[in-house]
Amino acid sequence: FLLQQPGLGMAERQDYARRLWTFPGPTQEDALLCMDANLAGEPLAADALRARLEASREESGPRMGSVDVARNLARLGRMDEAATYLLAAENEQLSPAGQLFIESIFASGAGRAEQTSEFLRQALEAATLEDLEVMRQLVQ
Repeated sequence: FLLQQPGLGMAERQDYARRLWTFPGPTQEDALLCMDANLAGEPLAADALRARLEASREESGPRMGSVDVARNLARLGRMDEAATYLLAAENEQLSPAGQLFIESIFASGAGRAEQTSEFLRQALEAATLEDLEVMRQLVQ
């Protein structure tokens, strides 16, 4: 992904995002990349993201599922938003330890080993017996 290259400045990313969106047949993944570039690191609330993706649906291709959206957010380095979006989309409520555990899964999937270890360590330190049972169910 061109928009994910670390050497690009913010103005350059935003310019490429505008160009990407005007390219024929943009996808919802393109919409997500454009939103990320235009937000310049600002947080993206799950409800706002869902509304923006719905609004872009007429202009873009097929709708991405909640897991795909969360996976792409994680790839963009938005681990918190990925976990929050997935939980909101799945209508689940997790404890802070459960949230950290989900973030560790996304960090692992994005190849960020150091973040994965830190999120997992924090999750296990904060976990209650109930949290540990939920975590066990998530990895089965």
